[in-house]
Amino acid sequence: MLNLTQVRGIGSATAAKLEAAGCTTVQDLLKISATDLSQQTGTSAKVAENIIQAATDLLKALTGNSPVTTQHLASQVANTIATNFVDLVKVYRKVAKKVLSEDEYNEYRKAEEKYLKVVQKLDRDFASRGRVS
Repeated sequence: MLNLTQVRGIGSATAAKLEAAGCTTVQDLLKISATDLSQQTGTSAKVAENIIQAATDLLKALTGNSPVTTQHLASQVANTIATNFVDLVKVYRKVAKKVLSEDEYNEYRKAEEKYLKVVQKLDRDFASRGRVS
């Protein structure tokens, strides 16, 4: 069974909202209207439409109704990693703020910023290639 976070655009926070609204599987996303999804999760109608479309695209790709390309799969993996990465950065930042002194926290943030710049550069480089090697 597919995890909701495997759908492009769904991170852990959105997955929690979806599960609270009764959408626990990717297939559940295909049974609900964008309007209902928006109302039940508190997301915008556009976000709800994008989630449903991404779920549709993922299932089509996995069921053979459209070709599964290396680029599509890599995009799904990259999006899942990026979404989870952002969530992790936020968690680590909160922990650092609580357990480090102000000077240590400032040093942590400087190191974090350097790391994030490298990750962003790698992401741009990957995107500019437009393909997976």
